[in-house]
Amino acid sequence: MLNHCSIILRGNFNPAIFQPEWFNRFKILPIQEIQWAEGEKPKTKEVPFADGKFIISEVPKMMVLHNRAEIHFISFDLKVLPTKFECLTQKRENFSSVKNLVVDTFRLLPHTPISAAGINFAGDSEFDKNAGLLLKDLFSNKELQFKENFGDNYKIGGVLYSITDDLRLTLRLEESTKLQNGIYYNFNFHREINTKAAEQAIEAITLNFDNDIKKTIQIIQNILGKPRKSWPI
Repeated sequence: MLNHCSIILRGNFNPAIFQPEWFNRFKILPIQEIQWAEGEKPKTKEVPFADGKFIISEVPKMMVLHNRAEIHFISFDLKVLPTKFECLTQKRENFSSVKNLVVDTFRLLPHTPISAAGINFAGDSEFDKNAGLLLKDLFSNKELQFKENFGDNYKIGGVLYSITDDLRLTLRLEESTKLQNGIYYNFNFHREINTKAAEQAIEAITLNFDNDIKKTIQIIQNILGKPRKSWPI
């Protein structure tokens, strides 16, 4: 299923700004996210034991330095370097939270130079046809030559891309390492920010994010078929 989303910005950033307290001060995130990131309300889990069970706590690690920031919130992770800003999640229900965090953050930092914005989606799905055969059908029209060089058990993955005036779309496909008979797909919607302004980056994300999700699902269904388990738009 579609379970990974990230937004990556290229530009010039000051990682030291992005403290949980900064997001709290400007009401960008709810207090639960701030408390979780700061470890005030650590995650707990039950662990089986010979005489029953016990509960352990896991406090998320946080790093905010002048040249690097890594913060783990409930809904997503934030990673910032001087030339790269990345917000990502591994849960489908938090995709919109990633978009909102990026948009709300740079509305407050309109003078940040941003040169490119990437919206990325990835996942693993099973289809009616065998994954290996499905990929071979897509990318191989020289099966005999491949067998001569790689043997009968060779596997195929591939990269497809297209370039238009405002978008470079890249799709990577390969056999899944998570599902026994699944395919892993990774979409990158890359847009150059010609004005180098945060305002244009925000506009690109706001206007295209939902449509990029729909296009991701549409492309997968068009070239691989409908996944065995339904995925929400």
